[in-house]
This record gives sequence, C-alpha cells and structure tokens, in this order.
Amino acid sequence: MANLSQQDWSKLASENQNAVILDVRTPEEVAEGMIPNAVNINISDPHNFMEKLQTLDQSVHYFVYCRSGARSAQACAVMQQLGFANTNNLLGGIMEWQAVIDINLTGVFLCGREAAQHMIEGGQGGVIINISSVARHGNFGQTNYSATKAGVQSMAVVWAKELSKYGIRVNSIAPGFINTEMVAGMPDNVKEKLSKMVPVGRIGEPDEVAQAAEFIFMNDYYSGRCIDLDGAQRM
Repeated sequence: MANLSQQDWSKLASENQNAVILDVRTPEEVAEGMIPNAVNINISDPHNFMEKLQTLDQSVHYFVYCRSGARSAQACAVMQQLGFANTNNLLGGIMEWQAVIDINLTGVFLCGREAAQHMIEGGQGGVIINISSVARHGNFGQTNYSATKAGVQSMAVVWAKELSKYGIRVNSIAPGFINTEMVAGMPDNVKEKLSKMVPVGRIGEPDEVAQAAEFIFMNDYYSGRCIDLDGAQRM
C-alpha cells in the first residue's frame, strides 16, 4: 500500500495552485489548514462524494483522493489511493470481500468517473493516476485486496483508451512496501523482516511514489501503463 506523506502533498500543492486533495479527514483538520487545499469527503457515500466534486471550480486541474492513514497524489488528474486491505481468503466471508470491493474498486470507479467528467467539461484534458499495488500479482490471504488492485490497474488501461480523445491520460502506480505512517509504527524487527523481502534491501519512501507520479505528469506520451514501484519485489 502506498502513500504520499502530508509533506509531499504540501510540496505538490505549492507547485500546482490548481490542485485539490479529497480526503476522509476530520472537518477540524481541514478547517485548521493542516492540509493545504483539502476538501473533506467520504468515498463510502457516493452522494456525498459527487456533491462535493460538483462544488469545485473548473479551474481545478489536479485531484487527489486519499484515505485516512493512506495518502496519495495526482495531475489534471486523480491519483486514487484507496488502501483498505482487510484479509479475505477464498474460504472467507462475503462481508469481508464486499467491504474491500466497495472501497477499493467501486470507490476508484466513482472517483475516476466524476474526475473525468470534470476534466471533459473543463476542456483542458488532464491525467488520472490509479494507485494499484504489488498485491495485484496475487498475495496469499488477500483474495479481495489483490483482486481490487488488479482491477484498478486494468481500469487505468481501459480509461486511457476511452478518454484519450478528450486529451486525458490515465496510468497507474503499483507500489510495494512503502514507509507510510502505518509501516513507521510497526516494531523494528517487523520492518527489518519486510526490508529483507525486497531485493533492493529496503522499504520504499513516500517521496519515491511522488516522484513516480511526477514522471507521469511530465511525460505527455505516457498513458495506459503501470509503474511497478516495488524494489524488484514480487509476491
């Protein structure tokens, strides 16, 4: 699961004045300006989600969807980091399956659909970045999560073909273990074990996810592809 740190988002926002971050956060955090250009939103409520997007000015070219505890970023764009990963093996319950599907797959679809409509109406094109995961290759005990992360990568390929006529590029990033707030809070011995699972010998940093996103923003010929940012790791 990948994140951009709050610092990384602040940097991107300062460099892109037409950027807005959509996040599930407390109204207090947004009101106090802890996160620049933030709009409090709930992806689990489609009506709330679409209502909030409709209030945005057409001059907004950059959309970022984050989930509390799992941040991300994007360009004339949506970079969708829906990192809900309850475990669910093949013999697991339907509720565990559906909870992850609703957020990680349906949520990405809703976010991408509304952002694309916003960009089409604005007439200036844009970029959508879906955040996938190394788990898209299949992770033991995570049937639901792996399926959703493979799904959002496939959606990026389809959307790239469908939206190219509007000047909209669509890509995805599939990070491996990233040093997010959640990982940082793990015991040192667990983090050491995670690092040993990665061929390059360390956990990735959030700013490296940001760098991958910046590459996508800057390269106008890059579309319909996925950046595997996993230190050569494969599950």
